Amino acid sequence: MILYLIRHGETDWNLHKKFQGITDNPLNETGIKQAKKISAVIKKFDVDKIYASTLKRAQQTAEETSKVTGLDVHIALDIQEVSLGEAEGLPTKELAEIFKNPHFNINNWKSNDPVFDQMSYPGGEQKIDCRGRVYKSLSTIAKKNIGNTVAVFFHSFCMRQFLISVTKQPVESIKNCEIIKFIYQPEYDQFKIIKRINPL
Repeated sequence: MILYLIRHGETDWNLHKKFQGITDNPLNETGIKQAKKISAVIKKFDVDKIYASTLKRAQQTAEETSKVTGLDVHIALDIQEVSLGEAEGLPTKELAEIFKNPHFNINNWKSNDPVFDQMSYPGGEQKIDCRGRVYKSLSTIAKKNIGNTVAVFFHSFCMRQFLISVTKQPVESIKNCEIIKFIYQPEYDQFKIIKRINPL
């Protein structure tokens, strides 16, 4: 089973480096162009099924691939972006200052160090909880699609948490519309990363 994970196209909050989380922002003009561009790339993968998160930016990106492949977009509930609570809409570089707490520094949030696994912003989801639900959801998708090639459109933080689960290694930032290819090995019930693709 081949699994392609794709981050959504650009939104205005991505452009202005604001924390987005589950705020349901649409793609901006650049994001729509990005989604159209990668649809031609993904078409060459001969995917059998398309999934997207519940959030508009992921669905809009997936819909461009749906147009060129003729495949429906299936909504997966547990791959929506991590909830950032009161931090959503705030500039990422100013979080510690705004919350008057150095623990909320963006570098801690992005860190792969297990000491920060239970970190969350006020009213938001813990990193480790996000990691668990995303891995479980993608495992379910993989087991339902043995022998198929599947494209899943969702979000950078969720993708990073899945990569951490699979590789047990530090993970670099994931760009808008970046694609990561995995294989799922049902005999071992495990994923293996094949390569990262930045088609833009």
